[in-house]
Amino acid sequence: MLAVTSDGRLLAFGADPQTGITKQALQQPVASFRLWIWNPHLAGWQVLSSPLRYTANEGCAFCWSASIARSSSSGAYLYAHYWEDGNSLFHIRIPDAR
Repeated sequence: MLAVTSDGRLLAFGADPQTGITKQALQQPVASFRLWIWNPHLAGWQVLSSPLRYTANEGCAFCWSASIARSSSSGAYLYAHYWEDGNSLFHIRIPDAR
């Protein structure tokens, strides 16, 4: 898990829901990550259609740090950093809850 939004949604990186993840991918870096959002009010997952194109190890759950920034004019953004790369700061817009 990366972060929790103010309305209780959980944010996590994971595999493409169409292809899943292979056993070999756990041992080798993968080329992209999808942001998965658990909505407790709908009891279901939402997956962002655009992946984060960044090569990293899928099996390293503790390699990411993240926080959420919100503004009234532009919405909420997830800022994520991969610890093994000092140049890996990403921001991803978090869609409003449905």
